[in-house]
Formats: sequence, structure tokens, C-alpha cells
Amino acid sequence: MEYNNSGKALDNLHPFSKGSVLIFMSLGIFLFRQPLVYLLSILIILMISSQVDNKRGYFKKVIITNLVMFLPMFIMQVLFKPGETKVFSWFIINITEESIVYASSLFARLSIFSSLILLFFHTTTLKAFVTSLEQSGIPKSVGFMIMSTYMIVPEIVKSFNNIMEAQKVRGIEVEGGLILRAKAFLPMLMPLIMSSLLAAEERALTLEARGFTSNMEKNYLNPMIKSKTDRIIIMFFITTSILLIIGKMVIKWII
Repeated sequence: MEYNNSGKALDNLHPFSKGSVLIFMSLGIFLFRQPLVYLLSILIILMISSQVDNKRGYFKKVIITNLVMFLPMFIMQVLFKPGETKVFSWFIINITEESIVYASSLFARLSIFSSLILLFFHTTTLKAFVTSLEQSGIPKSVGFMIMSTYMIVPEIVKSFNNIMEAQKVRGIEVEGGLILRAKAFLPMLMPLIMSSLLAAEERALTLEARGFTSNMEKNYLNPMIKSKTDRIIIMFFITTSILLIIGKMVIKWII
């Protein structure tokens, strides 16, 4: 039975086992916003990621995500979040100690959380994840929605590239300056929309032909079976996650 196609030791873990670890670590960084917690989380991620294949691909995704999504947010928070202890001031820009601390903490939390999500899907195939959800009692429509959402962008890009190649064959210029690209892009919208609608209709007919809406019990070619180790991991991290929440509530009540 194959749970994923990228991990090593993680290959034999059920998706819910890895998901329970993800929940525990996510709760830790969001409930206890301390540098030591961030550092321990980063070390754990590095230890786990050392056990996966294609480490370069994983770290490339992490770096790109941080640079594109979170670095601009960090810069904006440092420059414009109000504070009392000024470090640098010029025109409308006021950098304070409070803004630096807040931005650094926010950047650390989001970076660690995104790294956990990327690590989960780097070591778990979408098919295994959706199958495990369906076997746990989640409606099939939810699993299909997750899979469709995950695949919609690659499908649109593939269709767009096919249309672009067809336009090139017809002698229509689609490469060049910005204005030329804009002129070439507009005629592609209608074929792209029509192909997407046709693909959706074909997908719906295929699902109906395979009994997607049937209420009969579904059989799986590769069922996701929890081993004894999986049950121990899930129970341990779910229990510790609950204890984290209770501990945070107690600390907040005492303070």
C-alpha cells in the first residue's frame, strides 16, 4: 500500500498521523508565541525534512512561499505598524521596536505553518489524503471538491498552453511586447472558457457513469489502513494538542 511517493520513513505513516503532528505543531506556534517555540519548531521541521526525497524541491517551495507571500507582509508591518519606541523615522515611515518584534513573530509563525503544510503535501499524495478523508466518513463531494480545487490551476494552465500553441500554428503572434501579448491574450479567453466548461461537463458525466452519486458503499483499490503505530501517533498528538489548548486557557486565566 502506497501512501505517498516522496518520503522515506514517512511512507508508512497514515495521512492522519502526519496531520495530527501538523495540528500539534501549528497550535504550539500560534498559542505560545515565544522565540524558543519557533526555534524548536524549525529544528523539528529540519529533522523531518531530512527524511524525505527531493529535499531541494521542498526547500525551494518553502523559500519561494516565504519570499513571495510573507516577506512583503513582514516589510509592511515593520514600516507602518505603530509603536512607541522609535528606531528609525523618515517621512511616513516609522520603524519601532514593537513593529520589528511583531513583524518578526508574525513572519516566523506564518513561515513555520506554511512549511508544515508544504511538508505534509510533499510527503502525502492528494489521492491518499482524499481517500483517508472519505474512509473516515467525510462526504465524497468534499473529497472531490478538494481534489478539483487542487487540480484546477494546472488544468487551466495546460489548456491555455494548448490554445497558445494552436494560435501559433495558425500564424497568430502571441509573443513579443506587453501590448502584443495583451492583444493576443484577449482572443484566447473565449476558447479557454469554453474548454473549461466542456471539461467540467465531461467530468460530471464521467462521475455519474462511475456511480459517484450512488449511496452504495464504496470499495477502494488501495485503502488507507491505520497501523498500530499510526493509532499511537494520532492518539498522542491529539491528546497533547488538547492539553496545549487547556494549558493556554489556564495560563491566560491565571495571568
